[in-house]
Amino acid sequence: MQPLRGCAWASLVLAGMAAADAAPPAASIADLAWMTGAWEGPMGESAVLQETWLEPADDAMMAAVRLLENGKTNMVELIVIEESEGTLVFRIQQWSKSYEPRMPAPQKLVLAELGDNSVRFEAEEDGNAFRSLTYSRPSPEAFNIQLELTQPPTSLDLNLRRR
Repeated sequence: MQPLRGCAWASLVLAGMAAADAAPPAASIADLAWMTGAWEGPMGESAVLQETWLEPADDAMMAAVRLLENGKTNMVELIVIEESEGTLVFRIQQWSKSYEPRMPAPQKLVLAELGDNSVRFEAEEDGNAFRSLTYSRPSPEAFNIQLELTQPPTSLDLNLRRR
């Protein structure tokens, strides 16, 4: 095998740069109808995460989320996914149960990948608590979430079941 030279090397570098700057995949909110439902599962030893996703309506869908620790509400969260410029944008905000913000501002992530019963959103800029969130539904009764975080722990896998 001969080493890459001149134009061939430059072409590979430019192709890699173009892929890194690629636009988010095209999608509509209807592509996420599989997320609809009420889900619950463990988050650590003494916590339970509950997510309720409403069906897509018009150009958006939303989820209400509650984290229970030792049976008491520790955090509430609102997620909105909306169509924007031919793709999907994910926004998330968290509060304490007394409605004090746990994040300085809502965080925005954009669609990175869309598959059959799976979706991945990635942060557009640094400074978010989340680098990415991936949702999947491997069976009718299972709903999985993979979180990539900027602070330790840097990743978290949550396996929820239908409530």
